[in-house]
Amino acid sequence: MNREIQLLNFLVNQGTWVTNTTLANHLDLSSRSISTYIAEINRKYDKLIISSNKGYRIQQKEKAIDIIQAAPLMRMPGNYEERKKYILEKILLSQQCPTIDSLSDRLCISPLTLQNELSRLRTELSELGLHLKIKNNKLSIIGLDRDKRRLILDLINNELENSSFSLEEIQEFFSNVDLKNIKKIVLNVLKENEYFLDDYSLLNYILHIAIFIELNKDANTEVKEHIAHKLNFRDIASPHVYHIIEEIYSELKNVYGGDYTLEDFCEVSLSMMTSAVSNHITKLHIDQLDELVGSEIEELLYEIVRSVRSTYSIDLKEDSFMIRFAFHLKNVLERVEHNINIRNSQFRKIKNDFPLIYVIAVYISNIINKKTNHTLSEDEIAYIALHIGVLMEEKKAYSEKLTCVVLAPDYYTVNRTLFRRINSIFSESLIIQNFLASIDDLSESDDYDLLLSTIEINPKIKTPHILIDPFLSETSINNVFQKIDEVKQLKIKRKMSDQFKYFFRSDLFFYDYPFKTNVDVIETMCDLMMEKNYVDKNYKNEIYEHEEVAPSSYGNIAIPHPLSNDAISSVIAISINPTPIQWGSNKVNIVFMLSLQEENREHFKDIFDFITHFISDKEFFSKIMNAKTYEEFIDILVSFA
Repeated sequence: MNREIQLLNFLVNQGTWVTNTTLANHLDLSSRSISTYIAEINRKYDKLIISSNKGYRIQQKEKAIDIIQAAPLMRMPGNYEERKKYILEKILLSQQCPTIDSLSDRLCISPLTLQNELSRLRTELSELGLHLKIKNNKLSIIGLDRDKRRLILDLINNELENSSFSLEEIQEFFSNVDLKNIKKIVLNVLKENEYFLDDYSLLNYILHIAIFIELNKDANTEVKEHIAHKLNFRDIASPHVYHIIEEIYSELKNVYGGDYTLEDFCEVSLSMMTSAVSNHITKLHIDQLDELVGSEIEELLYEIVRSVRSTYSIDLKEDSFMIRFAFHLKNVLERVEHNINIRNSQFRKIKNDFPLIYVIAVYISNIINKKTNHTLSEDEIAYIALHIGVLMEEKKAYSEKLTCVVLAPDYYTVNRTLFRRINSIFSESLIIQNFLASIDDLSESDDYDLLLSTIEINPKIKTPHILIDPFLSETSINNVFQKIDEVKQLKIKRKMSDQFKYFFRSDLFFYDYPFKTNVDVIETMCDLMMEKNYVDKNYKNEIYEHEEVAPSSYGNIAIPHPLSNDAISSVIAISINPTPIQWGSNKVNIVFMLSLQEENREHFKDIFDFITHFISDKEFFSKIMNAKTYEEFIDILVSFA
């Protein structure tokens, strides 16, 4: 159940005056939030809760009970995995320290059952470098922030996999609009004007239109002040794009009505202007934010991006998202400042279906509150959750798919058929960024992974490309799938190569150096790293301190490194020793000496997982032992990527 219902339920069961502090402690909220929720309840239900210097009390108990019973119940976690997710969300995302008693009460299981499940959870967390601590009956998770952030990201990705932000999923959050109908209107207008949007830009645009119509559907229920538009949209969009927006506006107005103007709708359509594909479009750029929304909104946006990345390790810094979200923030603050309330009873499902993403939206609402002194309602927070969810889904898709450009001369309806077939057949592998009719439209500066073309391509074009026939025959389909696999493998190799070259330096490469002992290795490598200004003067002592606690050899490799995380640079010195060196109880052939800054530890983990995976491979080990130069060493690593 939501916070308002929880608050009502607690007051009904007390039957007497309850202080703000008591309510805040019970619901894990601030005193200010309690006041906000009570004001919202009284606004909805006409002074249902009365207040005095003694605290708060229900004035109409029977009415309060009816409200509680009419509210949809939040689905209770029913198994270990669901309860684990609930507990981790409370500790890591909501940053609470719940007690054993409160958890067993809320999860409807006995304290003994909970203790057994916590033992299982403690084991799972230890494998991730985290420790579940229980002190004074309160739970907390101890460990490095990077390990906590990695777990948070895994939780969110699992949430998206179980229930994606597709058009069908989002539809249930809207009661006044049909998202498929909006999609049909938009696609028809774009098609008639020979424009198109990639799948996720289209989803974003539909989402913005749906929110916009919902907010303006029942205009008579709110006293709205129309805020003057600073922008001249004809200056931003080309005449062709402006005509497209006019047509979409007209179609939507006929179907849904609503109290909004073409200028209002142009503002919503700015997201489309950033991604619609045509040679004539005027692109919006992130450096225009000050001009588009004002410096205060721009500063707030960047503060949100920085804070979310720092707290949850989620990067919102995507230009198209930031432009869209900047306008959303602008509209949110205008609604709050002018007391324009939005209500959507369907939105409580977002909180239940996507609790982790909703928590991030709550976090963003708190940043907005601190910066502007405005408290957002649950419905406004749900709108933010929608934006974050769609971005996360888009980022997930782009990490798994290739971006492509299709080059095909305009043979009337052939291109439309080709576009639909490519989208249909390769939807799990490709995201179409652009559809070009002429080789002259192809720019070397365009950033994409694969070019599909129905005409011969100049071999000098460096981007991976493949020739297809205009009707996409079975042979072409098989060839494209094969090319997709090749390009994906190439991307992996390039990524690993870049990471290898970033961490491993040619001036820190040793091969068959006459080391006699592990002390020789430490002294020589540390001295060289200090001489090159890669590490400070304390580095060598910290290496020895770690070796005293526990020798850093593992099988035939050693990984000496400091215990602290305050390195001045991120480098890895390597020594390949065909004649093994005694290191603790092990004979070591390869030494990796690490100096890593905190922000680079995630990237190093990818490299280290890769190396430790292959180090037991006889072929890999044999080749590494024969890598006499830095270049040979890097080439061998890349060849196995």
